[in-house]
Amino acid sequence: MEAKLIVNIKEYVENNLTEGNLVVVEAIKVAPIRARKGNIGETIISWSVDQNGNPVKEKEAAVTIDATGETGWIATKVDNDGNPVVDQNGNYNEWIIPNETFLKNYEQDPNNPDLFRKVAQFQSFVQINEDITFNDRYNGMYTLAKGGYLNITNLDKIYAVSKRDFEDTYKIIVDNNLTR
Repeated sequence: MEAKLIVNIKEYVENNLTEGNLVVVEAIKVAPIRARKGNIGETIISWSVDQNGNPVKEKEAAVTIDATGETGWIATKVDNDGNPVVDQNGNYNEWIIPNETFLKNYEQDPNNPDLFRKVAQFQSFVQINEDITFNDRYNGMYTLAKGGYLNITNLDKIYAVSKRDFEDTYKIIVDNNLTR
């Protein structure tokens, strides 16, 4: 799937919020990840699927050194037992997290030192109703399939989460109760 609509992501979100086409939801990340320090230049492809189960190459990026002077972390989606998840197309769900971001936002799971959990914090998302492609601030062009979510907690640092990954990873908060 290639999105035909290439957008400036900040303008896209602001315009669609103003027009009432997007609804903001608050959620917290509850799923753990496996993570390891990456090597400079190591390339990671982030895969997802569209609404029909077809593979979507969301982005391809290389590990770099960030403002801390360290390489980024390679995160891998895991199941409830901590095993890497492989989708129906044989792809791992992996992505790069800059070292600075990782250190601020993740902590090692005390029950399993191979896993990391996001430090609990509320985040704001909107669910998109069309396929879009945009320039991701870290990794170049990113394609998000219809039904996916944009994290708009900080409008200057918007990022995408596929529908499948959002449902596996986040819990929407409604009336201070976790639901989903």
